[in-house]
Amino acid sequence: MDLVLKMDGDPESRYANYFRIGYNRYEFVIDFGEFRTNDEAPVWHWRAVVSPVFAKALLILLSSRISNFEDEYKQKIPLLGGTEKK
Repeated sequence: MDLVLKMDGDPESRYANYFRIGYNRYEFVIDFGEFRTNDEAPVWHWRAVVSPVFAKALLILLSSRISNFEDEYKQKIPLLGGTEKK
């Protein structure tokens, strides 16, 4: 069952291709940024702070959506560096 959220307007969208994840006993901190070819360092756009239980929920949800994408488009998404999980 999908949760239906009521939102005021559309959420802001930002492109991200660079991530940094940290954690402590109580939370996971996920930074989203963009790294462009000519830049010396990524530009950090925003940060999500979530409890461990919601970090795991995000992992499961993202994994499920990636699997759906690969099935629908018949396209296997490679891991960066060309290393596939066996």
